[in-house]
Amino acid sequence: MAITIEEVESPHECATSFEVVVHNRTVCALVTRCPSAVDLWISVHLLSARDYPRTVGFDIKWRPSFARGVRHPVATIHLCIGRCCLVYQILRARCLPRSLYLALRDPRFVFTGVRIAPDAAKLSEDYGLEVKKAVDLGKLAARETNRRELRRAGLATLVRELKGRDLKIPREIALGKWDARRLTPRQVKYACADAYYSFQLGHLLLFDEIFMMWVMKWFGSLQRPSDEGQYLDDMLEDLR
Repeated sequence: MAITIEEVESPHECATSFEVVVHNRTVCALVTRCPSAVDLWISVHLLSARDYPRTVGFDIKWRPSFARGVRHPVATIHLCIGRCCLVYQILRARCLPRSLYLALRDPRFVFTGVRIAPDAAKLSEDYGLEVKKAVDLGKLAARETNRRELRRAGLATLVRELKGRDLKIPREIALGKWDARRLTPRQVKYACADAYYSFQLGHLLLFDEIFMMWVMKWFGSLQRPSDEGQYLDDMLEDLR
């Protein structure tokens, strides 16, 4: 798969912006360690939406350890909605943005990723950030397609089976130095592709359920935010 990347003018002075082309789709990526840049991205791309709930692609990276007993904290958080991705260098940040804390806990957002439960647990252990509604794409794909073998499938397999696309992330990138002060363009483009397809697959597989929820809200079946939250909890119970 050819993934191309080009640096472009950034809307924020302490962030770097890129245009990443993934399978002929241009994805805008913002890379930053600055809390104020994260606040702006979340405000523009998550909180400004009017149609809830929303699916958000999710992934994290950390520097791998090959020594017994050595454990490295989460270095980057990757979020994607639509064609907009955020790569937040949390390990390099001077503080945690409150907007990120609130967004991850917001019941209106459904975060989707491969093997997301252990990632969410590590993020909570390292930084106290809770991902309230996390959905495993493998379990979701197995349920929606009635193919049990997909429960433990990796992202590349899910992309191939569900989107007919070839996604290969080089091992040296996946196991790279994600705690570096400045990420390489190769790291950024593959982080973006990973988060983008985590969003795409989540949106594809959850569309019917979320559309039905919109219909129920429209006709008044779900009249309170607590009703919406309970509906989502019931829908996602077997996917955590």
